[in-house]
Amino acid sequence: MEFRMLFEPIEIEGMRIKNRIVMPAVGTNFWGIDGAVTDKLLHFYEERAKNGVGYVVVGVAKIEPQFFGGLAIHDDSYIPGLRKLSELFHTYDVRCAVQLWHPGRYEISLMESEPVSASDIPPPIFTKRKPKALSVEEIHRIQDEFVEAAERAKKAGFDAVELICSAGYLISQFFSPATNKRKDEYGGSIENRARFATEIVERIREEVKIPVGCRISGEEFIEGGNSLEDMKQIAQLLENAGAAYFNVTAGWHESKKPLITMFVPRAAFVYLAEGIKSVVSVPVIASNRINTPEIAEKILQEGKADMVSMMRALLADPELPKKAMEGRSDEIRVCVACNQGCMDYAFQGMPITCLVNPAVGREAEFRGLKAEKKKKIVVVGGGPAGCKAAEMLAEKGHEVILFEKDNRLGGQLLLASRAPYASEFESIPAYFEKVLPRRGVEIRLNSEARAEDILKLKPDVVILALGASPLIPEIAGVEKAVTAFDVLAEKTGKDGEKVVVIGGGGVGCSTAAKLAVEGKDVTIVEMLKRIGSDIGISTRWNVLLFLREKGVKMLTETKAVEISDGGVVVEADGERKLIECDTAVIAVGTKPNDGLVEELKGKVKEVYTIGDCSKPAKALEAIRDAAELALKI
Repeated sequence: MEFRMLFEPIEIEGMRIKNRIVMPAVGTNFWGIDGAVTDKLLHFYEERAKNGVGYVVVGVAKIEPQFFGGLAIHDDSYIPGLRKLSELFHTYDVRCAVQLWHPGRYEISLMESEPVSASDIPPPIFTKRKPKALSVEEIHRIQDEFVEAAERAKKAGFDAVELICSAGYLISQFFSPATNKRKDEYGGSIENRARFATEIVERIREEVKIPVGCRISGEEFIEGGNSLEDMKQIAQLLENAGAAYFNVTAGWHESKKPLITMFVPRAAFVYLAEGIKSVVSVPVIASNRINTPEIAEKILQEGKADMVSMMRALLADPELPKKAMEGRSDEIRVCVACNQGCMDYAFQGMPITCLVNPAVGREAEFRGLKAEKKKKIVVVGGGPAGCKAAEMLAEKGHEVILFEKDNRLGGQLLLASRAPYASEFESIPAYFEKVLPRRGVEIRLNSEARAEDILKLKPDVVILALGASPLIPEIAGVEKAVTAFDVLAEKTGKDGEKVVVIGGGGVGCSTAAKLAVEGKDVTIVEMLKRIGSDIGISTRWNVLLFLREKGVKMLTETKAVEISDGGVVVEADGERKLIECDTAVIAVGTKPNDGLVEELKGKVKEVYTIGDCSKPAKALEAIRDAAELALKI
């Protein structure tokens, strides 16, 4: 595909941007504990800058010292570190901005401080603390802090600043009638609710003389919040105040609508950017689930936005712009919106990573790797761990032979992709199937490697990535059941109309979802207090919402004790009952496939196990373990 518009320059208030790809602010947690710029942060952004991104917004950047998380811009002492960032971007002809942030009622404080907001309405998430309603004098003081932070950004060499007017942070709290119940000039009408932000924009333009972008929610998706029509009016007020562009996202952190997970179709919220673009004359950036250059180009060609925001896509593959420009878009590692390494880690205050790109945050370690001595390496198992190990080892210059017993690479990712909300996982095996042969990996499909087959090759290293098999519990009548793996692989034939899934972890939920979509009457039986306890914080509620909408019944603190011809006998609170069903499905976990380890010990100099073959793990952990091993060989 020709990316005619994606790589076309654009100008924002005299700021020439070389292409339309935007990397928006991301909470990496790569900064120091005080929010200072670190070498890790510099390496992270250099990897994206040198590979062709057009415009980068760093942040969030806190305008007061007590906020937990965020880049620091509340004091002049942070200017030298920030200057290192701007100089890095300019070295690669990348325009850059700092996103200025006040969390308002979402505040998690490093000190003893009281959260503040437009009104004293507590948030339903994070701390749930009741905030103090700001006085007019306090409003003006915070506006001063925004202006002073913008001045620091300018002194540090940044080309622009961006206000985070989205996600439910302080400026959003003023915008929204759900959180702003004020009766003064900062509350009531849309014009009054926008005043806090419009005055900040006006003052930065007049006093600092630097372009001011606004990251806004095109619709808040909270009860009593602003609709797209309301946000159109707010965008016009901000443009009149001097806003240089709008980066349009969707919702707040507390929205009860999936916004960024794989439950959301690709580019699902571009209509919000299109709506804002219809009423303003400055550039508009589309956001959320834009994960390929082809999707980005289509958005631009259809005139729905002027630029595209691709944060997680650039986490997954910092070379995305370069690969697209060189006609290698089929080699791009696609973001699957699993959120396991980015959003889940960020919400816990941990340095982020990425399921498909374990180099995130470790760019310096992964750069330019070459083996000191070429080795012959056999990898057994073409799941995510085996494929990642093979890719990295081949890149280092080793000779790599990969055995896979099935007719495709992917392992359990292929099963995971069968869930009705997880088809994105399919793109990971597809990537390896294209890239590994180009890296020189010899792939032997339909080949279940035996010890003698491996030894004939006289390898220097053997890596066992054989995955795991379903764990079969000791339940009377268990032989009458089928496994979740077989259901997901569609190897069971007709499952009947009523199904009981024994085990409510991620695999059990995926299996139940698949069966429910097929019209089955499904019940999940889980011994723990929570369904989906192994699913990440940003995704679990999406899964539960989906299951409820599909009518799946979920029993917790309930133990399956017998499988009979008529159903599954369960026990809860000391009482037993029969749940009638046609099919019982086992989804209680896995056990490692480690049979080859003993057969090869002492016969090959180096033998390693990775992924589920070592211990049951998520794909993120399996790929990370593979990468760690590949770094050392």
